[in-house]
Amino acid sequence: MKKSTIISLSVICFFICDIYTSLHAQEATNTDEQISFGIRSAGINIGWYKPSMNYWNDTYFINNNWENKFEGSFYYGAFFELNIINNLRARAGFSYWKETIKSGEIQFGGLLGDEKLELSLASIPVDIVYQPEFLTFEKFIPYAGIGGNFLFIQDKYTKKPNGLPEEEVKEQGQDFTGLVILGIERQIIEHFSAAIEFKYVIGKYQQEVRSPTGDIIKEDVSLSGPKIGIKLAYDF
Repeated sequence: MKKSTIISLSVICFFICDIYTSLHAQEATNTDEQISFGIRSAGINIGWYKPSMNYWNDTYFINNNWENKFEGSFYYGAFFELNIINNLRARAGFSYWKETIKSGEIQFGGLLGDEKLELSLASIPVDIVYQPEFLTFEKFIPYAGIGGNFLFIQDKYTKKPNGLPEEEVKEQGQDFTGLVILGIERQIIEHFSAAIEFKYVIGKYQQEVRSPTGDIIKEDVSLSGPKIGIKLAYDF
């Protein structure tokens, strides 16, 4: 074999070995980055939440001849995500939702007037989500998870008989709801990604109301329902 041929083959082998070593090192680096604990992303989210509100919709509004009922409203919030290990990550943040319902003209004894109920939910969600790598396709990344919301609940009831001063009652409390999460994420440009996310909220809170006899009783109000939105994130 000619000396030049031997030299050429040696050079080719050297480059092949060098490329393999580089790829292997990069793969190891990517794996280390993937499983390392730390902040993964931070961003904002916005969407639509439609809780059941069964006591208000099915009992109070019907019994008191309200024209309207809870139909859902926008929510918005912010979050950050942490890598835990491999494709498992944790997420925490803040979310706010509010809906206002007006009765239309109704009768209070012998007077006409209107009522208004404004309900707001400020929540601190904590979620665990998992990304099944084998389901990733065309840079779209599906994920699923579970979570919980710590809720700060506030309602403001306003009653205004025609010709009389307005009456206002505010109440507030805390409660907890669970979440089931499904979503799909895609990187838009370097360091920025977007996702469409579906959550189903499971839970309720207790509302104190006055019975016709004047007693204070507690009614269960369901917060279960779909929560659909988008999230925009900066990826670190």
